[in-house]
Amino acid sequence: MAQYEAVVASLLPNGRAEIVIRPNKPGIPDAPEISERVCHCATNNSAVRADAVNEAGALVGDWVAVSRRSSNVAKNVIFLIGIPLAGGIGGAISGRTLGGGLMALMALAGTLIGIALGIMFYRRLSGENLLVIDRVIKSGKEIAAGGRDRSGCQAGCDGCVPW
Repeated sequence: MAQYEAVVASLLPNGRAEIVIRPNKPGIPDAPEISERVCHCATNNSAVRADAVNEAGALVGDWVAVSRRSSNVAKNVIFLIGIPLAGGIGGAISGRTLGGGLMALMALAGTLIGIALGIMFYRRLSGENLLVIDRVIKSGKEIAAGGRDRSGCQAGCDGCVPW
């Protein structure tokens, strides 16, 4: 599962926190050959704000590790691919049973109904698909005491982690 690093911007009710995810170094992740040809620095525009479940008990200003639960990813795949696929197969089977040239038409109708149902279930249950704060990498006090680590930053880049 993908692991991200973020800073806790604020604490929210119900054990949640607002986090800010920024690139931890200049460049394009996992593509060093392209990064050498492209100038990229973290800016306010490259920051992503999101809500996360605060399982680690992080405080405002803490540098944290964030991930998405694999069960949520599997659930999304079922809603957005599995249900439409099942609808198409069910429609094809019912069209074949009815006979005539209805198989393709019923498969299309079943797929469209499956897409609508998948989107409906996804929207209804997507509130549970939040990121999860797994652990605190550095507390806000440790970051403030140590100052900024700019060893991996290019000149003029002021968006490198830790903030």
